[in-house]
Amino acid sequence: MYGLENMPTQKEEYKNCKMLLVDDDLSTLKMLDSVASALGAKTFLAHDGIEAYKKFKKDDFDVIVSDLKMPIMDGLSLLKKVREEQFFYPFILLTGYADKDISIKALRLGAFDFLERPLDIDVVENIFIKALEMSKKMTESFSKFKEDIPQGQKFDADTIESLQSIAKLTSLRKR
Repeated sequence: MYGLENMPTQKEEYKNCKMLLVDDDLSTLKMLDSVASALGAKTFLAHDGIEAYKKFKKDDFDVIVSDLKMPIMDGLSLLKKVREEQFFYPFILLTGYADKDISIKALRLGAFDFLERPLDIDVVENIFIKALEMSKKMTESFSKFKEDIPQGQKFDADTIESLQSIAKLTSLRKR
């Protein structure tokens, strides 16, 4: 169905990375888990936004991947709650349709990228790798500043956008 025979080979550099995968569709969640696990990342699964948010509150993740349309709490609401507390996790949204207004809102809230259905395993792998690499760069860049950010600090969309722009510029300069 998803071309699982072409799974990526496990990469040593991602063995300490943690990914939170959120989708109410079990087959999609299994496919995302297979790709992330094959890359070497440790995965944590949630079936809705509330469950994901509880896991987010208990642990640090390198990447969060969430379906946009879910019951209880949708992916956009989850993104907003996550961004209020932590600005540097790459957050990827899954969508079955392109909606310009939702895309703009998600990007302003700090979405890293989108995965469109039907999912292509090679595209999923490439976006996961980019997100994991961005997370590593951001962690390195912000590690010295993280200790200075007060616990529970909230960030507005403009601050998040500015910080992500700085991170992107920093990563582009290093290439």
